[in-house]
Amino acid sequence: MSRRHSGRERSAVRPPRPRNTARRHGRSSASRSRCAGRSGCNSRGCDWPERSGNHRNGACSYRPYRCSYPVWRRTTTRRKLDFTSFRRSGSREATMFRTSLQTITWGDPQHERFHEIFALAQSSGFEGLEIGFRRLGQVEPEVMMALLARHGMRVNASHIGGNLGDPGQAANERVALDATLAHLAMLKVPYLLYSGLNESDDSVLDAAIDQLNVFAERCAQDGIALLYHNHNWEFEDGGRIWNRLRRAKSDALGHALDLGWAGKAGKDMGQLLDELDREVKILHFKDFVSEEPGENTCHLGEGIIDFSPAWRWLQGKADRDIWLTAEQDHATSADDACVANGAYLVENLERLEKAS
Repeated sequence: MSRRHSGRERSAVRPPRPRNTARRHGRSSASRSRCAGRSGCNSRGCDWPERSGNHRNGACSYRPYRCSYPVWRRTTTRRKLDFTSFRRSGSREATMFRTSLQTITWGDPQHERFHEIFALAQSSGFEGLEIGFRRLGQVEPEVMMALLARHGMRVNASHIGGNLGDPGQAANERVALDATLAHLAMLKVPYLLYSGLNESDDSVLDAAIDQLNVFAERCAQDGIALLYHNHNWEFEDGGRIWNRLRRAKSDALGHALDLGWAGKAGKDMGQLLDELDREVKILHFKDFVSEEPGENTCHLGEGIIDFSPAWRWLQGKADRDIWLTAEQDHATSADDACVANGAYLVENLERLEKAS
């Protein structure tokens, strides 16, 4: 991971405040001196002006600075999108589609790196974070709230699993759920995702779905929506698991549709979205290198998954509160994946705004 600037370096490279701030903020990115291609920098997303001390040995020590002017409370990697939105509507809240990062790419123990992960996520264009509860639960809520406030971020979702078809394990999960919900309530996390339902026996599968419905009702009591997060196996065997879930699910159970896994399973993305419609609260964008089995993930837009049906579906859903989450299970560099996937979502949201 690239080295941080010291406080002295940051002050040295921060551009001087111009007299005409409107002119500066309206200036096109093409008119600014960029790092890429000029200083031998190989870091994706570098937007620093060419100044002494920014780049070392061809590797960029880029860390976006925050603009201090009233109109701009964004980092350099988000300026184009936010400036367009500001001019058009006066607020980024005009669109209810918000970007989120699944922190799974950093593996474990990532809670020790939350400070730098949150900083990079914010600078890469993400507004929210989705963190598995076994990682989120490693940090006391008060500490996490201070950390989120420091970086201007929020946790929009957490994630749990478990074998609900096993009565003994389901009972343990029910006990753990109360503690999980109390923790999430302190952080004002609106969504909890569940992954599982991989039972081969139909009677065991039905029992697991019944328990999932009980969990959904329990979550709703605390004002948290439980969402089912799919993989590819739900659509195998003629969609046996998916169809039984759809027939038996409670109204309290929503969906965090994983577009990547659905696409890898050969599902029609547009048809699936139309089927779920308002049950969709989160869309997971996940890309794969090939159709081979396994978590052979890659940066968004660089693999085999065609997300265009999802973007077309979103065009008519501007009135809905939907989180668009980038999830990449594995990467050579988690930091590079964060920057690349954030850029993909931001660029496509720009196109969506222009088309609407």
